Amino acid sequence: MIGATETPGSVGRNVIWNLVSSPFGGMVFPVNAKRPSVLGIKAYPNLAAVPAHIDLATYKKRLHGVPFTPDDSVLLYNKALFRKAGLDGEKPPMTSGQIVSAARKIKALGPDFYGFYFSGSCPGCNIFTIAPQMWAARGTVVLPAGCDAEPLQGESIKQVLQDYRTMWKEGLIPEYAKADRGDHTMAAFMSGKIGMQAAANYAVPLLKEKAPGLDFGVAFLPGPSPGDVSSFAGGDVLTIPATAKHAAKALEFLNWVLTDEPQLEIYARTGNLPSRTDLTQNKYFAADPRLIKTAEALAIAQTPWTFHFNDMSNDDSSPWIEMVRTAIFEGDIYGAIAKAKKRMKEIQCN
Repeated sequence: MIGATETPGSVGRNVIWNLVSSPFGGMVFPVNAKRPSVLGIKAYPNLAAVPAHIDLATYKKRLHGVPFTPDDSVLLYNKALFRKAGLDGEKPPMTSGQIVSAARKIKALGPDFYGFYFSGSCPGCNIFTIAPQMWAARGTVVLPAGCDAEPLQGESIKQVLQDYRTMWKEGLIPEYAKADRGDHTMAAFMSGKIGMQAAANYAVPLLKEKAPGLDFGVAFLPGPSPGDVSSFAGGDVLTIPATAKHAAKALEFLNWVLTDEPQLEIYARTGNLPSRTDLTQNKYFAADPRLIKTAEALAIAQTPWTFHFNDMSNDDSSPWIEMVRTAIFEGDIYGAIAKAKKRMKEIQCN
């Protein structure tokens, strides 16, 4: 939370208070260069000092591993198409509703253009990109943390699904998106005929390499209301099992991979996020504001806590992807949510 403060009546205090008083399933990191803490929570001097992805390997306040390849999700938008459609290429959508509005204007450019793209049959892709738009609204719960937790709680879930449904029904998304299992998740955007797409941070270096002439920007994933933004903090974590036969060598590797040289010359130089957030301010990222945006997304990212993540969201027949497909492609939003809730509770409690 940038601008977090204890000044009474200030936006910075009100926002941080809302975050800590209404738990949302993630961790709160106040950013304030002049205070060691805000409302009793340790504060960090800048975004680079925030250990946002450490909670990926934390359970019951104990760290069980170190982040190896952190990922997060962001919104990509084609600046050239924005300008061609009469939009401001430097002002990405700030709400899910504004995504719909921008998509309509881009689709109006012609039959070969589409406002938005997503892989309609890829469960992992969509939990990574659609879910953050839902939990951007504070208090929203997508996946339950335990048997006593209620899944899919929050009006933003219905609204985000409705916005996607609207784009599908109006033809703002190409028909081939429905069957895409993630195999062509970036090919459409590379064509230069797609206005917007949610994607992982590593899409930035990929697009720079494969489509060097594409003029695109990076923004936070917005929720239904102005100011609601979020991301999915994912990636790989390295840990050493208690029964490891070569624990000493493994620890030696872990110590090396977290040093400056591999973090900067292997990770950052290729446009990927360093595991150490204190190194996100580096010469490689400084040369491209889009990379800086992917690093900033870690500070607002969440990781859903659940012991049955694959069964509930990543499996091809998971309640998550069935809900997404039914709501968006068939239009039964309320029925899709109700069915997914029931199945998620059965999975979590059994």
